[in-house]
Amino acid sequence: MADATAATAAYKATDFAKAFQLVQPLANQGNSRAQFDLAGLYYAGKGAPHDEAQAFAWYKKSAEQGFAPAEKALGERYMEGAGVARDNAQALAWIRKAADQHYGPAELEMGLVAFVAAGDDDKAQAAAKTDSEAWQRKAAEDGDLQAMLMIAMELRLQDDSSAHAEEALKWLHKAAYLGSVQAMEQIANACAHGSGVKEDHVEAARWYVMAAEHGSASAATQLAMLNGAAFGQHGDPVKGHMWADISKVRLEAKSQQAHGQLADALTKMNASLEELTESMAGDATPAQLAEAQKAADAWLAQHPVPPHAKEDTEEDAWIPPI
Repeated sequence: MADATAATAAYKATDFAKAFQLVQPLANQGNSRAQFDLAGLYYAGKGAPHDEAQAFAWYKKSAEQGFAPAEKALGERYMEGAGVARDNAQALAWIRKAADQHYGPAELEMGLVAFVAAGDDDKAQAAAKTDSEAWQRKAAEDGDLQAMLMIAMELRLQDDSSAHAEEALKWLHKAAYLGSVQAMEQIANACAHGSGVKEDHVEAARWYVMAAEHGSASAATQLAMLNGAAFGQHGDPVKGHMWADISKVRLEAKSQQAHGQLADALTKMNASLEELTESMAGDATPAQLAEAQKAADAWLAQHPVPPHAKEDTEEDAWIPPI
């Protein structure tokens, strides 16, 4: 199905006008994934006019075929009253259908729905907390990255016991091996600072490199610090500046697409990187700086940012291609 492959590629490449042209005939033929994508284009107003009624209609067609992402999306439209009258009972029913298919994002949302349904009643809130934790764990066990990260964070916040730290790292490792850049960085941070594990800068560097290969600018900055006389080490000025140069390129690329709070955060990261680079400047000769720049250019050429790196909150990993 060449058209289906092209439609998926266009959608992921954010060429929404092309995606709409390719997806619409597939949706009319009854392809549930294409119907889901078409609904998303109408709902977001990308490649098609913003039309909540059309979006709802296509989500419903897809959901009625048992496509779990569409079932969840349909439930959310009922919850919002987008393209249909608001109906919390229908919302819960459709999200539950998706959760019953072990669709992680829907399982995680069931936990949030439990809190909303509980209202202000203390007993209901306590019961909702138990339900939410159960759904969260189900989502994590079914492979949801966000749920894994949430469980790890909650475990690390509870106390410093070795049992909680060990379980938190277990979930972080699962998420990392599924491609979560955030999990990779959290494991690296734990190793670098001896948080719940033995301090190990070599292991920390291994995880930071893995995160950098997946597109993380902050991991590259951490590698610059590790190699730039950080943590009391003598450091390696060439590697330190190489990773600083890599981080700068990655941050600039992200800044061009960022808005609002993300743009502000990236500006601060750029300023911190400039300070780090200046602090390391006296440790390198002009020849070493040139060597570092050459090494950074070669590394970036070998490790382009993955076209669809996992951001941990995305649902695409769950959604099969057309």
